[in-house]
Amino acid sequence: MDRRLTLLLIAVIPVAVTGHLGGGKHVSTQDHFIEIGHQPANLTSQEKTTMLLSIADKNGSQLPVDTVRVKIQDQQTVLAATLQANEAGSTSFNYVFPRPGTYTVQMTFSDNRTVVDETTTTLSVAPKPTRSWYDSLLPW
Repeated sequence: MDRRLTLLLIAVIPVAVTGHLGGGKHVSTQDHFIEIGHQPANLTSQEKTTMLLSIADKNGSQLPVDTVRVKIQDQQTVLAATLQANEAGSTSFNYVFPRPGTYTVQMTFSDNRTVVDETTTTLSVAPKPTRSWYDSLLPW
């Protein structure tokens, strides 16, 4: 097996299996489990967050969906996007929460323009940690 392929499999399998990345939550609807995973585990404003959205049936099998509509909003900002899902029925994207607070995340999973399921949940975002003047002198 090619060494680069081996490294790729190691990098991809944990995300596909755990789904949560560093943190996240499961939302149970009547027919499905919807997962919103994020990295880093503790959400902080003004820093890049990788989000992973996926849907599975009640047995835990990923559902084949082709698009995920996501809307992230607080009282001042709204992000709305339609994302292409991969073959496993999940999608990931990067987002920077502009300020601390509670954000509402609405997700709609569709296949062939038919809604499979949708849900809304909230995420709490902490303020970006302040650094002291001597922290900026450190190389790490």
